[in-house]
Amino acid sequence: MAETRKKFSFPNKDELVVATITKVQNYGAFGRLEEYQNCEGMIHISEISNRWIKNIGDFVKDGDRVVVKVLRVDAEKGHVDLSLKSVKEAQRKEVLDLFKKEQRARKLIEQAAKKLKADKEVDEVIESIYANSDSVFDVLQNATVEGDKVFEEIKISDEWKKTLVKLAKDNIEAPRVEIKATLEMESRASNGVEIVRTALTGVKKKKLPKDVELKLKYLGAPKYRLELGAPNYKIAEQVLDGITKDLNSAIQKGQGSVKITR
Repeated sequence: MAETRKKFSFPNKDELVVATITKVQNYGAFGRLEEYQNCEGMIHISEISNRWIKNIGDFVKDGDRVVVKVLRVDAEKGHVDLSLKSVKEAQRKEVLDLFKKEQRARKLIEQAAKKLKADKEVDEVIESIYANSDSVFDVLQNATVEGDKVFEEIKISDEWKKTLVKLAKDNIEAPRVEIKATLEMESRASNGVEIVRTALTGVKKKKLPKDVELKLKYLGAPKYRLELGAPNYKIAEQVLDGITKDLNSAIQKGQGSVKITR
């Protein structure tokens, strides 16, 4: 399994970190902090679970990968106290998901290195990306949409950029965001129903940017549900702004009004 980037320091108090259990004793368990260089912490038995513990081995075993909360750090002594019971299930899933994504990103960079015959440059490339972003995976995912533009501020060669973009597009799903809004349209004109229908038809036929999806659902007059999917929020907001202007232009001619609420 590919290693993630290692930090040459200690974690901060209250930080949630990934640990691999290395030793289990009657009084607690020890774990290697995967995101830190040569750093180990201890989970006292009182911090394993809120339930009564008869056998600690029923809760943690050697080799288990867990998410723990940092309770105390003594950098001088090299002591890190951890808590397993303080981590909620939603937090555990989120931290592990981010950890796995960074592992996946490293594997792709290692693949790129093999193609370029530059295995020794893997760590250097990863550090260059981290110097500009908190996540290597996010950079590679954005590359699936923006191409090598995402590497403009990152000090790696053009060959690396080209290879990483190709691997990212082949292996990572493009990012998606979604905006949902309620659309209210009314027209006081004698042919108001037709005016509203024509305005909506214009929106449905509107030419959208690449990778943008638009759905309109009838909720009951005068309300409609608008769902907009796009690669990022900037594009989504631009499209929504354009739709709003088009609708206002069409409806105002028919003595009507448009209201969009998020």
